[in-house]
Amino acid sequence: MNYIKKHVTQISIIAGVLITFMAVAVFIVIAFFMMENNCSKQPETSAEIAASGGTGGDWTKPGTKAYNNAKSTFDAWTQKVGTSGAAAAGIVGWINTEGGWGIVDRAEGHVGTDDESKAGVSEGVVPIPSGNYKDGGAGVYQFTPYTKYAPLRDPKWLDMAAQTEFVAKSIKSGDWIAGDDLTGGNHSFMQFAHESDPKTACKEWNAYERGASWAVSKALAGKLADAETAYKIFGGANISANDSLLGAVASGATAGAAAENSSENKCSTNDDSTSDSKMVDIAKKLIGYFTYAFSRPVLKNTMSNPNSKEVSDVNKNGTTDCSGFVYLVTYLAGYKVPDGGWFTGSMYTDATGAHKYLKQVDESDAKAGDIVVCGGPNSAGAAGHTAILAENWHGMDTKIINEGGSGGDGPVNEGPFIKNFGSDLGNNQRIFCRPVSKADGSN
Repeated sequence: MNYIKKHVTQISIIAGVLITFMAVAVFIVIAFFMMENNCSKQPETSAEIAASGGTGGDWTKPGTKAYNNAKSTFDAWTQKVGTSGAAAAGIVGWINTEGGWGIVDRAEGHVGTDDESKAGVSEGVVPIPSGNYKDGGAGVYQFTPYTKYAPLRDPKWLDMAAQTEFVAKSIKSGDWIAGDDLTGGNHSFMQFAHESDPKTACKEWNAYERGASWAVSKALAGKLADAETAYKIFGGANISANDSLLGAVASGATAGAAAENSSENKCSTNDDSTSDSKMVDIAKKLIGYFTYAFSRPVLKNTMSNPNSKEVSDVNKNGTTDCSGFVYLVTYLAGYKVPDGGWFTGSMYTDATGAHKYLKQVDESDAKAGDIVVCGGPNSAGAAGHTAILAENWHGMDTKIINEGGSGGDGPVNEGPFIKNFGSDLGNNQRIFCRPVSKADGSN
């Protein structure tokens, strides 16, 4: 009897456990089907996302803040820049999947709200960088760093015409890489501006945006759907490109609030300052030299004889980085340089301040042989870059000679500024400068 009672008890316990397990399983299955039947699908386009929440409202509904923001952007491109309605709709559709139209001054890293006081740079909200860069981006065009457009609390952040004008100027300066056109057609900006299909225009807009391929691919369907929606609700079919306005952009439209025009980047140039063609000659002779590495002292790592100032004594198999290369060229040209080397941050600080070795010159006066530095006073490594101008500066497609850049860890190379610096770094506190004086004390 004791044996039977003992095993009956064990069987009862096992049965109880099994019944409890089955009940839980049934509950989970029922809950799953209830969620499937009662919950709406995840929004696939930004129109659906906008309609699902946010104080800006649904951007497709007239009268909402989001609608007015999107429409003002559409109007800026068609009425101020002169693009076709399809081109403008392509831009609106692209932007809508990035940060939405609830606010036009959204700071990077502040999503989920359209409250200006919590997400707008015009209210002093500081962008939070999502990558390996010092300052985050802001605005509907995601200006990165945000300082290249305007400072915190500047009312220009709320002016869509000014934001658009800034982009138009940037494109005019060469910030348009036709090879990144997602149609594969390598369309120029003027061809884009005359586009008649909003979806095609949206794909072509990547020549300006140049987004990460995985991110663009994931969001492209929504972008195209939004472009077509913008084309319909804003009457894009009735608007053709205006060549007279587009011509004005091509001849030099002014931008709203470029950081390069701010007081901190103003130049103090003497009229007797001239570029040195010898800098270009030396830089060209060094194309194909070196392997990229941060090596200091510069002369010890690049010269067979560190006391020599002859190109013939340069060690082709040496190592240096971008600033080390510019340092070496400046040294070989006979100019005064600091002991050991410099880096982009110290170059920027000296050129804009003490002028011990370098002196800033205005962008309009930047010539072949001058030095371009990007990244600002605190830059170093990947946060900054510098090169020698191979020709007079005429925009983002100006040829430069540099170590690194698009060449990676390879040797000194020559190519377009935009390809080697990129749009974000290339517009980050960009300055131009020249050596101050010869090592022998002459100017």
